[in-house]
Formats: sequence, structure tokens, C-alpha cells
Amino acid sequence: MSNEFYIFGGDFHNTGANIKQQNIFVQDGESKVKEEQSATPRVVVRRVTSWKEVLNAARFTQRKPEVDHEPSDEFKQKMIKAEHSPLRCLQFTIDFYDIPYYASVHLCRHVHAQPFVSTSRPDINGQMKPRDEQKKSDPVNMRLLVNAQEIINISRVRLCNKAEKVTQMLWRKAMRELMKTEPLLVRACVPNCLYRGFCPEIKPCGFSTDNTKLFNLKKNIYNKILD
Repeated sequence: MSNEFYIFGGDFHNTGANIKQQNIFVQDGESKVKEEQSATPRVVVRRVTSWKEVLNAARFTQRKPEVDHEPSDEFKQKMIKAEHSPLRCLQFTIDFYDIPYYASVHLCRHVHAQPFVSTSRPDINGQMKPRDEQKKSDPVNMRLLVNAQEIINISRVRLCNKAEKVTQMLWRKAMRELMKTEPLLVRACVPNCLYRGFCPEIKPCGFSTDNTKLFNLKKNIYNKILD
């Protein structure tokens, strides 16, 4: 069982996003646009720490000595389901390239993820437009230093149908990349309605109430994933 029904579906090109990468040059002290090209966002995920750190943190709380090996998938599954504190020892960097500036602002709001965003200051990067000419849709690069627990937390709101569509698609891209190395973790990444069993939004999208048969089916699949 997997939750690919929510993570995978859709592509960035059908979100209506219009992201343009502008090549800027400076002439007579003024920044000018040389050419404008479409920028396709991409995501790179790297694991910074290993499951061994999670295992040894858990063993430390039990007054057990450290070991020098990765834990079993059974241990990983139990830790993901329980969301105990050692899970936060599993850390990743998620690098987003050529994403809209406004999407980086959305992702910066997750306070337990440390963001690093490429500068748009024209006095530092001579190829950038002056501040008063920059748009919220202009592309930037962003790195998130994030642990496994926060990935689950971010997924609860960024995989939600009420999330801004471009930011939602970017997070789906991140989950597709993470799926290549951490499938057990990604299968626990679902929107809030599946995580909590109901929609907590002030203005729901209607998925959990208008299509209860499909919602219950997906909720049952999610529950089986964690068993």
C-alpha cells in the first residue's frame, strides 16, 4: 500500500504557473533584460543524517549503548507512526531551484525548517533587477534544512487542496524525490484531513464531506500504511 494517490498526480506544467527566468545585464549603471526564458522548477533532496542517529537516540533514552548499524524497516515504521522525538534526528536538505519568490515565502513559514534563500539584492548579485522592478513571481533558489517530523508536518498543510497550487506542486515534487530513498517516510505524508480524520480548515475544499466514499477509502489506505 502507498499513498501515491495524493503525492503523485499532476505536474508543474498544468498548475497555471508562469515563472520566467530573466537574464539581466548592466549597461550604463542600469539593469536591463537581455532575454526572458521559461524556468522549470526542480528539486534535489539529500539526507544529511542517517537512521542510525534515530536508533541511537532512542536507545539512549532506554539507557542502552550505541550501535553502529541502521535499524530495521520495522523500527523505522514504528518510529514514523509514533512520531517520537528521535525521529527529529533524521535530517535532510531540500533544494528548490527556480521557484517563485512567493512560494519561498510560503515555505519559510514552517518554523521548524531552517530556510536559506538566494539573495535578490542588486548590490550583491549584479545580474538581478533593481528591487522596484522585481516581481513576487520572479524565480529564486531555496534550501530547507528539515527533519523527518517537520516533513510530515509540512505535508499536512502543503498537500492540502486549500494550499496555494504552485507551492503544493513544489512540495509534491519534493516528496517524489524523497520517495526514492525514504518511501516509508513519504507514505506517512498526507494532508490534514487524512492525518486527523476530518478537515480542520475554516473554509474546507469539500473533499472530506462532499465525496465521503472516496475520502473514507483514502483514509483507510493511509491507516493501513501505518499498520
